[in-house]
Amino acid sequence: MACGKKTQEPPNVTPAPAQNITGTERFGWAQAAADSHELSTFRYAAYVDGTRVELTGVSCKPPSSPAATDFECSAPLPPMSAGTHALELVVFIVDGGGALRESPRSPPLKVTKAGDEATRGRR
Repeated sequence: MACGKKTQEPPNVTPAPAQNITGTERFGWAQAAADSHELSTFRYAAYVDGTRVELTGVSCKPPSSPAATDFECSAPLPPMSAGTHALELVVFIVDGGGALRESPRSPPLKVTKAGDEATRGRR
């Protein structure tokens, strides 16, 4: 304890229940960027249970007002097996020298993917 300040305890957060998915959905996030040019330099990856998967098919809409800086982005869910999984999102850039610079991971999103037999429909 320096200067008589108390060490701040991390907040007690109750995890949200897992979201049920089929695997065909898109998931979305708000991406801060100065403008469309800066946004175009970003790439995205998801960590599925700790395994990194680069996202494809990402689309972003411009901010809703001139004063806003958040683009509304979405991407198809990465491939995953049936069951419960933790998804974490990162934004990254590859600099001119080929080095990868990646953001910290987002808080995990828990999802439960239905088994393939549940998504096929009955004949």
